[in-house]
Amino acid sequence: MTEVAAWDPMGRRTASAKPSPALHGPLTDADVGVNVVGGGRADSQLAGMPGSVMAGASPELDSLDRLARESFERVQEPATQVALHTGAMSNLIAPMIMSSSRGSNWEIAHNRLWWHPPMECRPHGWDRAHQTREDRQDVLVLKAGAVVAKALPSLDDAVAALRHYLSNTGRLYEIDMKELFRENPSLHDEFRQRKVAAYAFARTLSPGSYRIMEKSPELIRSGAVGLTWNWNRTLGGFYLQGGADVIVTSETVRIRLTLHLADNYDWEESAQMGRFHDVGLARAFPVVGNYTEEFVVPRHGD
Repeated sequence: MTEVAAWDPMGRRTASAKPSPALHGPLTDADVGVNVVGGGRADSQLAGMPGSVMAGASPELDSLDRLARESFERVQEPATQVALHTGAMSNLIAPMIMSSSRGSNWEIAHNRLWWHPPMECRPHGWDRAHQTREDRQDVLVLKAGAVVAKALPSLDDAVAALRHYLSNTGRLYEIDMKELFRENPSLHDEFRQRKVAAYAFARTLSPGSYRIMEKSPELIRSGAVGLTWNWNRTLGGFYLQGGADVIVTSETVRIRLTLHLADNYDWEESAQMGRFHDVGLARAFPVVGNYTEEFVVPRHGD
């Protein structure tokens, strides 16, 4: 029996002793062990996978073998740097080669949890004594408007987050990472880059089972990645961090990679929406999202 490590949405360890999926057939939702909103694992089912290598699963995975043998050593070459900075390389391969140099940002994590930004807004309801009738009326109008607006597909996520804020519970809120990738294709590059970075680190490890993780999260500014209006109002700026459970053999590396998103939905004190939190009519809340894929690639020795 092999202990299969797992994370819940906030990074608490939920490991249980069970047969390793590497040896006992296709994955199930229980095997994955992380809450993947929106079925993000659907593209990485291993059922019926021929042999020990998932050949042809996607363009970036087809490129991993070649990158391992050729590109890692070329990252620092002048010609490669010129190509990267002039855009001469393809949109797929360029970010992958750049991310290979980020393997040094990964480490064996053992039981370390996901990082989450501290909730920096004011204590909930600290100004409740100054709550007014107008405040209560404004919140009722917002709630009614949100019920109508939820029917608009272009605003579905922003409206859902607003309704959660107005529900005044402060409970953890999980977003659909698969939808986030679909509607903001540039963000999927973040996951693709971490595939190569995780592989670059994992292939250097001795045979065995490990949990690896990026040493620190990366702040993503919505303007820099061009989020849609819908997602900009849902997230604003947020943090991404990669983590993986890996099984290294003399010939292959099996990687179950999760990209974790962390954010807080809150408003500045000067904003009217922020006032609702201060007077106890709405409540800021933590936001998380997880997207997981599993793949197997050749190790190619040391």
